[in-house]
Amino acid sequence: MIGLVSLKDPAFNYSFKGFCSIVNQVIDIAFEHNIDHNDFKITIQDDQLKNVFDFQTENVWDYDASKSWLNKFFSGDLSYSCNAHTDLDIEFLMKRKSVFDSIMKIKQEVKKEAKEILDSMDISKTLAVQIRGTDKKTEIPEIPESKILEKINNKLFETRSQSIFLATDDKKYVDLLQSNFPNKVVSLDHSISLDGSPIHFSGNKNILNREVMKEVIILSRLPHFLYCYSNVSFLALTLGIHFFKSMEVLN
Repeated sequence: MIGLVSLKDPAFNYSFKGFCSIVNQVIDIAFEHNIDHNDFKITIQDDQLKNVFDFQTENVWDYDASKSWLNKFFSGDLSYSCNAHTDLDIEFLMKRKSVFDSIMKIKQEVKKEAKEILDSMDISKTLAVQIRGTDKKTEIPEIPESKILEKINNKLFETRSQSIFLATDDKKYVDLLQSNFPNKVVSLDHSISLDGSPIHFSGNKNILNREVMKEVIILSRLPHFLYCYSNVSFLALTLGIHFFKSMEVLN
């Protein structure tokens, strides 16, 4: 039973989704397909994913797995309750990792670019931090800066980390960490919001998507992770669940 995975239904609000939200949604649909059919026979139709992943895409399928997921979602019948805004569930993340590995592969050139950055770090002494800024405060309360600094300080002391890899979409967090942890903060030189406006609504999506995926890969390969309630963190937690030594939420 081959299931179609496509987010064209207006109920998915595709035009408002960032890249990691799209990836997580596809994993969710494949997860539910596997619960129902005990396999990963799906075909994915999504133009944004093609630039970052290799996956099965055919024009023949037996049923619309995306519509089936929506029906379960709106009726409260999904087999899981975790998402990017809920507390950590290690067993669920391990299952999600198995789903991801079964339906798509990160393109070699994207993995190579991320590996080159990782090879330049002392991974064992680098703390991973992801802070979602810009329009996230319209969904959940903004994390107080004092709480961010307190948790980072505590985690640096606890892990004896010497540097911080920061993944964020908001320059105010780059400035915050650089001013409080001088010479310790590493971040990718990529598109970032200077005024609090969300960056995934502007710019070249192919470039933006590859940039955020490289961040996700790097976050998922560092031993200690301070994450936030966001789709970037949720995807990094999924991909790195077998690597992390510690994980703690900032929210």
